[in-house]
Amino acid sequence: MKRFIVVIGIVCMVFSTALAAESFTVYTTLEELAAKQLFDRYEEVTGIRVDWVRLSGGEAEARMEAEKMNPQASIWVGGVGLNHISAKLKGLTTPYFSRAAANTPEQYKDPEGYWIGLYLGPLAFVTNVDRARELGIDSTLTAKVNKW
Repeated sequence: MKRFIVVIGIVCMVFSTALAAESFTVYTTLEELAAKQLFDRYEEVTGIRVDWVRLSGGEAEARMEAEKMNPQASIWVGGVGLNHISAKLKGLTTPYFSRAAANTPEQYKDPEGYWIGLYLGPLAFVTNVDRARELGIDSTLTAKVNKW
């Protein structure tokens, strides 16, 4: 049976690909604890085993590209938007429109159904001002960034 990869963000839509299977494989870029809790709960509710592999976004995309002619995973859960966009442009993923997608604002999902946001995460930049001073980096720049 040929498998396919669906880039997703909303978990409840992900698992429809596995309803007839005894098990399926997932590439996930979620933190390991979150992935374990999610997939353990899915197994508990459905009785379907989830064989998951934790990868970085770049690793997931590279694997999908290497496996394009013979995919080894059914779905990809988690990851940053740039990897999902890149995978879409490379033809590594296929669209999926979940009923639950209506609960996600439009700016957080691909209009063609290739990906949908699961969470927003903060980005932070931290500067060791003592080390910056040693390197001759203008600390006023750091102060301006911190006020932003």
